[in-house]
Amino acid sequence: MDYEKIKKVVKICHFVGAGLLLFLGIAEFTRIDVFSGDFFLNLYFILFGGLIVFTELGFSFVFEYFYFMKFSFGKCFFAGFIAIITFGSTYWVRLLTAIFFTVACFGFLILGIFYGKKELADEEGGEAKPNAPENKPAAETNKPADLQLPAPQV
Repeated sequence: MDYEKIKKVVKICHFVGAGLLLFLGIAEFTRIDVFSGDFFLNLYFILFGGLIVFTELGFSFVFEYFYFMKFSFGKCFFAGFIAIITFGSTYWVRLLTAIFFTVACFGFLILGIFYGKKELADEEGGEAKPNAPENKPAAETNKPADLQLPAPQV
């Protein structure tokens, strides 16, 4: 499959999962006790759902604080974490949310493994270069081997 097609499908799964996570967090607030553990779990559902929506819409302030959400592997681990915490129930909306985040997790894993260099190049604003200069000697890269600083003036 093409990179753009996979990215689009995974993004849709991530959006739908985030919407379900927001719905789940808000809907379950009406039927829980404030002092139960579900209160805090639902609060995190709302926060994580909002984080995913802002991330997928490309708000730059989110990437300043959650830089790992800029790349597929970071999104993969985050989607996997959310899938794990939502699988622990028989409530059908939680299971549906977990399924969407599991699909997103595997999709981000595929994107990270097969298209990680392209993603990194897109982030840097260039093209992916198969022969990166990190493996070449300094003479071949036109960079000095050692950077020598001038002696301090006394």
